[in-house]
Amino acid sequence: MARTFDELRELINKYNEVEDIDLYEFRLDAIDEMPNEKTLKKEWIRARKISEKPIVLTYRTRSEGGYGTIELGRYNDFILKSISKLDIEYIDIELFSCIEDAKAKMYMNMCRKKGIKTILSRHEMHFPKEARDVELLLMRMKYIGCDIPKLVVFAHDDETADKLWEGAKQAKLNLDKVIAIASGEKGSWTRVKGKELGIYMNFLKSVGSRSDDGNKLGQLQL
Repeated sequence: MARTFDELRELINKYNEVEDIDLYEFRLDAIDEMPNEKTLKKEWIRARKISEKPIVLTYRTRSEGGYGTIELGRYNDFILKSISKLDIEYIDIELFSCIEDAKAKMYMNMCRKKGIKTILSRHEMHFPKEARDVELLLMRMKYIGCDIPKLVVFAHDDETADKLWEGAKQAKLNLDKVIAIASGEKGSWTRVKGKELGIYMNFLKSVGSRSDDGNKLGQLQL
């Protein structure tokens, strides 16, 4: 995971020719220092110029397993400005950080008008109680208006991963595009078997990435 914009461009150039990679995720929360609006726009343009694949813009807050430390007001300001002022193809928006569904729905509508594909995401450490909870949450996110609902749960045990899988399977009966991942060693098989279920998108970390040191989250590596 890039910690500077120079590293981001190096990774893009390194993997541009890898056919199995369909897009990149730019994790802004991993950058050592949150850039101001002018710097972000300049660096985003530079990255887009050299990239031969679409880029997902993501700021993952610490409460959802990321490095981001900005408070919710700044997070929502960042989302608004990114939608309005950056030439984005995909954006990941955290459902919980939107504070309320109505605000998330507003973002989805703004993105739709600009032709931006939306991933509405939720990352849970203690979830679900039942497989039905997974299905209902994915359906709720789709109802809010996103293109791709994404749910990641931490699999403390085999049962959690099984519930995530079964709930996602039921959701897929009604939804075209779903991302459902059980992280942790107990859930690593859900990443490997995602294509079998029809999971729309999987995530790989680049070699040498600082993300998931020791691979405790069961991430697949390039």
